Amino acid sequence: MKKRFRDTIGWKLLRTFLELIAIIVVILVFMWIGSVVRAEREPEARWVFCNDALLVREGPKKTFTATGELEPGTQVWTDGKVCNGYCHLVNLANESGDGWVRNIYLTDEEPEKVSAEATVISKGRLAARRTVNGERKAWLKPLSTITVYWITSEWAVTNKGYVMSKYLEFD
Repeated sequence: MKKRFRDTIGWKLLRTFLELIAIIVVILVFMWIGSVVRAEREPEARWVFCNDALLVREGPKKTFTATGELEPGTQVWTDGKVCNGYCHLVNLANESGDGWVRNIYLTDEEPEKVSAEATVISKGRLAARRTVNGERKAWLKPLSTITVYWITSEWAVTNKGYVMSKYLEFD
């Protein structure tokens, strides 16, 4: 009588090998999930980088209730959680001690308050953007004058939008 493959040692070895692979995959998945859950980071300093007050919300969506405002240039602390374009802030001076703000209005570099006129010194048109690296809002002509409110080494908040600061010259 002919032996079926399921009755051979080859099948038993293959089945054992597949079971070991499955166990290893399950262990790796649990290790990965554990590392994601434990990924509590030390709070990092960031700064509010916009022209108007930035709304702090209870959750990471525009539909959540606003619980406060942060003035431009305010130093805040984030734990690194980002969801729906919102960044989670900790150590806030509100009842819950935390909140969510739009990530695009935070910068890693402390901005300098300027409130001065500047001249555009680009060779061609300069894009004024809605946010840092955001979509274009307007084109600025060379030698046009704009008002700058806040500036970092890379970007400036102006009356026309966000502009790369290397193309601005102050009087």
